[in-house]
Amino acid sequence: MHDAPRDDVPARRRLLLFTIATIATTPSAALAQAGKIDGVERSAGSSSGNHGDEGGGEPWLVRLLGGLFHGAHCAPDTTPDTTRALAPQSYLRFPYDGRGRAPRFVLPDTSRPAFGAVAAQRFIDASSTLRGVGIDFEGAVDRLHWDLAYTYYREVKRSETDQLHDGRASLGVALPFLRTGYVAPGAAFRLVCLDDGRCAAGGDAEIAARIFPLRPFGLSATQRLGAVKWAGGDWIMVSETNAAASVQIGRLEVSAGWHWLKLATAPAFAGPTAGVRVWF
Repeated sequence: MHDAPRDDVPARRRLLLFTIATIATTPSAALAQAGKIDGVERSAGSSSGNHGDEGGGEPWLVRLLGGLFHGAHCAPDTTPDTTRALAPQSYLRFPYDGRGRAPRFVLPDTSRPAFGAVAAQRFIDASSTLRGVGIDFEGAVDRLHWDLAYTYYREVKRSETDQLHDGRASLGVALPFLRTGYVAPGAAFRLVCLDDGRCAAGGDAEIAARIFPLRPFGLSATQRLGAVKWAGGDWIMVSETNAAASVQIGRLEVSAGWHWLKLATAPAFAGPTAGVRVWF
């Protein structure tokens, strides 16, 4: 007895190899052309206006934030004791600095009415080749809180490397929070630039909190929401969230956390962070 003819075996093999090659090369070609920063670049080139009002002009978010800040500025002062509400405050040299003081960072006196800190941070996107490094200068003088931050993002693709720059300058108010830290609501100017020279400028509102509940640990969180406008283009919404836990070693603070940034409809930059902060 003879086996059945097997003339179709080479044809089947060729078909299988062709299918595997097609499946393998199609995603590679797509990845070579697309990335998360590419999504931001597409928003810069859009002229659809779908990130602002249908009738043009300022987006609803910019008007909303402006109205909130205007209302807060013009609202009548209903504080029962204005002198107490505006009383000066001071800070420890760094969190958990001993020297016989209470275990709080913000102090109701004038012994040291300012603090400062500089931080460096590394970011790794969880779902792409996107990476980021940032530097942040933060401080307060009495109740005035300020923050200067810059982050450089780099995404390596098969045929090119994309880059994005994100800078912020904010002012706010430092308020005692849970007796062991502070909360700082504020507003910022924001500038986002692509590697081809196109930039988007605007602002955001933020609420930042930093607490030191138990020596030597710290917790911090920041939420930001705003809008920026491309030169000659549309307004786009910007949302950012940061959260981290840290360990304090004298003036040095070592942290690990999560960073999330979304620009317009582009895929969000999201992933873990590691950083170090020096208090002075």
